[in-house]
Amino acid sequence: MSEGPILHIYKYGRKTELHTDACKQGYGAILLQEAEDGKLHPVYYMSKKTNTAEENISEYYAKKELITRIARWALQLEEFDYEIEHRAGSRMKHVDALSRYPVMIVCNDTLTSKLKKSTRGR
Repeated sequence: MSEGPILHIYKYGRKTELHTDACKQGYGAILLQEAEDGKLHPVYYMSKKTNTAEENISEYYAKKELITRIARWALQLEEFDYEIEHRAGSRMKHVDALSRYPVMIVCNDTLTSKLKKSTRGR
């Protein structure tokens, strides 16, 4: 691969954006970070096929009361300084493809295993 987007190395302290998309078939994410050229470049891609329980998660959002799992997610996110911005699907084509055609292989790379270890016990 000689042309963009080419993965960059994550650098702590730089402006970072997480672009996500989900549908019944799967979900995907791209972690982007601002580089020296002032543009956002990918530092990590993720894609996963949904299981039966995840396919029905939209039912949770129809409920008025906050379920325990989502409440826990909200509490974990409180420690971060972040902003959530909804973007129309037409502006998220880069991550839409990852959710609609999820990767069917398991890859236990170092970043994924480190992220999983760091979230255990919280």
